[in-house]
Amino acid sequence: MLVPQDVLYDFGRFRETREDSEYVRMFEERRAAILAAAAVGIDAGRVGADRRVSLMHDDLPEFR
Repeated sequence: MLVPQDVLYDFGRFRETREDSEYVRMFEERRAAILAAAAVGIDAGRVGADRRVSLMHDDLPEFR
């Protein structure tokens, strides 16, 4: 699974690069939503040649 940096920034309402621990905290707080979005992408066949599913803003309910 790949969550682009701009999506992470928007999740955390970050305006600049943060420490890795802040990205981990943000992911853990939204783990269920991120993993559910990844599952939908996998079910839809959106797994790339690199065997990742890339999540974009439209994939996550928080940004719809």
